[in-house]
Amino acid sequence: MNQVDTIQDLIHYSRMLYERHLVHAEGGNTSIRIGDEVWISRTGSVLGWLKEDDLTRMSLTGDVIGGQKPSKEWPMHLAIYNARPDAGAIIHLHPTYAIAYSTLLPGPCLDAVPAYSSALYRRAGQVPMIDYYPVAIRAQQRALSADIQRCRGHRHFDLDDHDLAKPVARGTGARRR
Repeated sequence: MNQVDTIQDLIHYSRMLYERHLVHAEGGNTSIRIGDEVWISRTGSVLGWLKEDDLTRMSLTGDVIGGQKPSKEWPMHLAIYNARPDAGAIIHLHPTYAIAYSTLLPGPCLDAVPAYSSALYRRAGQVPMIDYYPVAIRAQQRALSADIQRCRGHRHFDLDDHDLAKPVARGTGARRR
């Protein structure tokens, strides 16, 4: 798959999240890793209207290579990519019910969403909740990376009182449908 197709997939899936009402307004952000670069939705972009001009190109160390100001949550994306070299894309949403649910839990745990059925467990697996770290503090980015590393075998994770993130492993066969 070439870079253009990969970027178009990011745009396609970002729009689909919006169309399925999993994000609204300017909530949520997505990114894709291409080699040693990350393409992330810019700050203030609406995923439902995303186009290539709305993506910011960054290095894995946080340098902006091209485009406008990246999502303010870019440090979280880079922390995930650096902790999970297998992650090829990140979907970071702020679903209303997931945030509300996370506020009811006593704190971080490895199984924040009980598998009420075998189908749920097969589809989502365990969903750990890790601490939420404000994105602007570098020391907390390192702590977030350590938490993500501990959740390496999990497909999703919830950030305490904040949101839901899903690193997507490369080669998982996720293609446009």
